[in-house]
Amino acid sequence: LYPVADAAQAAVMLTPDRDAYPLGRVLDYLEDPTGALTIDDVVSPSVAARFVRSQVDAPNFGYTRSAFWARIRLRSSMAQTTDWRLELGFASMGQTDYYRPRTDQSGFEAIRTGMRYPFTTREIPYHRVVFALSVPPDAEQVIYLRFRNEGSMTFPLTLP
Repeated sequence: LYPVADAAQAAVMLTPDRDAYPLGRVLDYLEDPTGALTIDDVVSPSVAARFVRSQVDAPNFGYTRSAFWARIRLRSSMAQTTDWRLELGFASMGQTDYYRPRTDQSGFEAIRTGMRYPFTTREIPYHRVVFALSVPPDAEQVIYLRFRNEGSMTFPLTLP
């Protein structure tokens, strides 16, 4: 139903010998000037082809009214499902929407949180935005995030 991602996008290889991954240079991003794109839009081939590979450790677009999407491709080489935390290192983000694949592959589960929302909307109670992420054994998956902010647009992401 949803394509994994462009084959040219390198996956973050999750291995048992590492316990943290900076994601800035392995994510693709897309500017959404109107803020109107949906997850169905960004996974469509015509829009998915417009994503650009980040060249920096922490993408930063200054002050903008645009929404931004990030796409991260993950691949596990482990023999069992591994649980991770996806952390946004910029605590002042107004809105962060996280789209992770449903276990039955029927689309995406969405979580919306950020400074504009009550603290109770956070999946993991922490001063930064942190999401749970499970990667099946010897599998590949793509996650998406959508950011919107009334201040600076920066999204340093890690799997700590």
